[in-house]
Amino acid sequence: MYKKLLLLLIFLFISQLSAENVGKISGVITDSESGSPLPGVNVMIEGTFLGGSTDLDGYYVILNVPVGEHTVVASFVGYQDMSVKGVTVSVDLNTEVSIKLVPTTLELSEAIVVTAEKELIRKDATNTNIITTSEDIDILPVRGIQNLAGLTAGVAKQDNSDVMNVRGGRGGESAVYIDGVLANDPYNKAVRVYLPNEAIEQMSVQTGGFNAEYGEAMSGIIITTTKSGTKNYSASAEVITDEFLSSTDRKLDTYSYGYNEYVLSLGGPIIPGYNHTFHLSGSRRYLLDYTPSWGWAENENKPEEFKGGAIPGNESSDWSFSGKAKFFLSEKLSVNGSVTWTDRTFAGNGTVFDMSPIWLYNTEHAPEWYTEHRSFNITLTHTLSAHTFYNARVNYFHTYRENYDRYFKDDIFAYGDPDKNPLAPAGSYEPGQLYNARIGIDFFAPGAQYDYYFKNKTQYIGAEFDLTHQYGKIHTFKTGFGY
Repeated sequence: MYKKLLLLLIFLFISQLSAENVGKISGVITDSESGSPLPGVNVMIEGTFLGGSTDLDGYYVILNVPVGEHTVVASFVGYQDMSVKGVTVSVDLNTEVSIKLVPTTLELSEAIVVTAEKELIRKDATNTNIITTSEDIDILPVRGIQNLAGLTAGVAKQDNSDVMNVRGGRGGESAVYIDGVLANDPYNKAVRVYLPNEAIEQMSVQTGGFNAEYGEAMSGIIITTTKSGTKNYSASAEVITDEFLSSTDRKLDTYSYGYNEYVLSLGGPIIPGYNHTFHLSGSRRYLLDYTPSWGWAENENKPEEFKGGAIPGNESSDWSFSGKAKFFLSEKLSVNGSVTWTDRTFAGNGTVFDMSPIWLYNTEHAPEWYTEHRSFNITLTHTLSAHTFYNARVNYFHTYRENYDRYFKDDIFAYGDPDKNPLAPAGSYEPGQLYNARIGIDFFAPGAQYDYYFKNKTQYIGAEFDLTHQYGKIHTFKTGFGY
């Protein structure tokens, strides 16, 4: 008996649960004239198979609702149908939608359409949880998960870096989830994926007190949900550049740092007329200076030919892709698939240019990084009843990074070849030996090579399962495991 109880407790409280990006909708349906609760009212989410009916108290609950904006439709014999538009669902939270139905005659009449009001206080939010929707993101002046999270109170993002410190914690103490999958490198907790704003449906930044299902974090978590498409086709293209702000033609009295980004997005039904949907987003970024500094542009101690604009040799270039597709196999069975992919090449250390002017005249041997991020996941969702559903997920994760002399790259023996490195003493060549003439930690003699080579790859295949059950009108239980 004690062994069985112990196993049950381990199963219930295991911390590595699947973090599915869904919420729920609940409320009470009443008669608009008498205020009496209406049992047996059909409540559906438009464009989906999700729905339920009210009990004797007029109460209903709809579980497993995807994050985003929805329309809730209530219908009952003898009453006008009512649609509530703009119902925003947030990850792990309940959105309350209570409806008052208007009695009608047997004659046909048009449905009533209203717009939902945003809740000022989340009664079920027991921690600091800042929700940012796609509408909010569209008007913000920053791009990328880390920069968006950096606008949240309690989150300090380091300048010219993707490192975030949440409530004084270290940079590696926060976890980033994308579509329910952890995006941190298990080796050092770094996040190497870039998501353009156009691909993000909603982002939740929790700076403490988060649920036990979110592991691998001590300071905070960032839960990002990508767009999955709607029943209508949509496409967008965006170009962002500061190239017209050239230092030779300062019409706006500013500098160009060579920032360029091109984004294409496409979404809609996979097959017209069906509920299967998709959303694709691709991004190409190229920055002449990925750590721009006003102080660099104005510093009178810098050589004249390098004043104004980008630091030479401090480029960053990346290609990013994200996609999601959702298939409904039946009214109770659906499959989600999503992918995120980023390849990036950038200068090895943006600060080295300020500390060591040697790279200004020797950019071909300056340090450089190359990084990769790959994440694929497939999630099966099965609704067992109006109050119970489970998710089963399989995911693949891959991340890679390499640091090298940008001229020699991975040609290890070239690092010590005197024919390729003029600083190597004649007649003293040894394969793989470095002749760098390094002066101190961050200073190099003229013509020196970068004397460091490093690479690291981390990858895994994971499986997760979770079960959610709504008990009564208030309590929701969730359990699961991951490997």
